[in-house]
Amino acid sequence: MNDYTSRHTILSLFVVTFIMMMFTSPAQAQKKDAKPKVEQPKEVWNHIKQERFGRYRVHIPKGAAAGKTYPLVMLLHGNGNAPELMLRLAHDLKLDSFVVVCPEAPYVKITETIQTKEERYTAMADAIGLPDSLLPVAITTSADWYFNVLLDAQRTLPVNMDIKPILIGFSQGGFYAQVLLTRHPDTFRKVVTVSASMYTAGLVVEKLPDVASSDVEILMAHARLDPVVPFQTGELLHASFDAAKVKHTFIPFDGGHWPTPEVIDVIGKWLK
Repeated sequence: MNDYTSRHTILSLFVVTFIMMMFTSPAQAQKKDAKPKVEQPKEVWNHIKQERFGRYRVHIPKGAAAGKTYPLVMLLHGNGNAPELMLRLAHDLKLDSFVVVCPEAPYVKITETIQTKEERYTAMADAIGLPDSLLPVAITTSADWYFNVLLDAQRTLPVNMDIKPILIGFSQGGFYAQVLLTRHPDTFRKVVTVSASMYTAGLVVEKLPDVASSDVEILMAHARLDPVVPFQTGELLHASFDAAKVKHTFIPFDGGHWPTPEVIDVIGKWLK
């Protein structure tokens, strides 16, 4: 091959390559250069039961004498509250002669805690994204925690074991008070619920027949204008207790979610 032919061949190859580049779209070029997509693994939460430490507030009667024991009362706070709220209620109820315990609900409501700069707790595991399918198990877990608080108080505090304890619950705490009542019907002397919420997964209504034969005294109070837990919830519970022939006192009152001073006075006298 002479120099002319060689130069002609090289020139022809250059022209062909240039024409191919001209007729190749940017999209085609990118497609050729693009690396195959690697599908990223999905990140999800899995939930399992956990054993850990919790805590509860304790109030011992002032001037408690060594060796003397006192009746026990446990108060359960509502969703987004903390034990301090129930300690104030115990003070308003004049429970000065009782050993008072107020457990923290097991889950921290992180967003509300940050926003209010105050600790906010709940006994419902939706605070950590637990699916509804596990709600019955989650309710049992929280109820067991509350019951363990009661047992620990009886074991470690100056509690009179000859007198059954009293249980008081507000809002979500009222629901859990009813869960404990129906699962341990012979444990308590008196049970008070104020503005109690209701979750069917707790099986409260289904277990009411177990309470009918016990000697526990029950008082339920619910405001007609409750903006958080509708009054109809209180009426439904009242009707369910009646249908199961569970003796109880139902107090409808005018007010909001928190009990009025008049209702607190009525409850205080009823407890005595």
